[in-house]
Amino acid sequence: MNAPITDGDALPLRYHTPASWAAEVLAEPLALLGDHAHLERKAAANALELVNRWPGAVCPDGWVSILAAVARDESVHLQAVSRLLAARGGTLPRVHRNVYASALHGLVRRGQGAHELLDRLLVSALIEARSCERFALLAAGAEDRELGDFFNSLRGSELGHYKVFLHLAGMLVGDGQWQARWEEMLPQRPRPMSKTSKRVIPAAQKSFYDNYHFAPAVIDGKHLRCSGVIGIKMADGSVSTDPAAQFTQAFENLAEVLEEGGASFEDITEMTTFHVGLQANLAAFMAVKDNYIKEPYPAWTAIGITELAVPGGLVEIRVTARLRD
Repeated sequence: MNAPITDGDALPLRYHTPASWAAEVLAEPLALLGDHAHLERKAAANALELVNRWPGAVCPDGWVSILAAVARDESVHLQAVSRLLAARGGTLPRVHRNVYASALHGLVRRGQGAHELLDRLLVSALIEARSCERFALLAAGAEDRELGDFFNSLRGSELGHYKVFLHLAGMLVGDGQWQARWEEMLPQRPRPMSKTSKRVIPAAQKSFYDNYHFAPAVIDGKHLRCSGVIGIKMADGSVSTDPAAQFTQAFENLAEVLEEGGASFEDITEMTTFHVGLQANLAAFMAVKDNYIKEPYPAWTAIGITELAVPGGLVEIRVTARLRD
């Protein structure tokens, strides 16, 4: 179903994804590929589940074979994106949520027989159309040509699936009878993913994301949730043996993360610190802390531990900051 795209294949979307969306999600290729793998898996499962949803005793010719072909396409795409994800050192996340698709599925008239099936077919068509639009943006915006070529290769298939689901809607209720419901669904506006969840990765700390597979911080709604930072010098990976110097470096590393995420020390609402030698170094730590953390003070918990991941490390600082509107 990988049909060529022509000028006559304009998508009916009422709202268009901004080009800036592609730049934001392409900055985190592993997260993007993991998200896409989940979507392909759900698309394959959806097509197979629709096979036995025909409301009558006998489904029309082509119903099963068409949906089976869609499921086969989506399974092939899942295999391809999973290979690409694994080749780049990524793994498939266990949990996935798509706000746009969830909102669309909320429109389905569940328990109403043919009406429910019609809605599911139209929702599937709309999701495929949106995917086709976004793959075009990703293909055009990717500086990584492997990623760009990959997403470009999927556009024709998604376009074909979009048309297939509308064709199946016509098989169910007759051509010309599904358009009114389609017009009700088209105004559904997708939420931009980047504003609800976004990884924050300062340039000097990108090696942590690439090598140890964690983000220095994540924007989660109106909060910036920071991973623990330690007093390591980013230039050479060394840790000072002087406690005050090490504590100062830790707060400087934290300042870099906060700034990259659009926050500052005064936006911190909660701080947890983990200390090797808590009693011996607490006074020195508090003296440095007070140079950065001013009134009104955040909630703070200090915990004594036996060691940190970096030899010689004395403190790890983890904070949550509230983002301003």
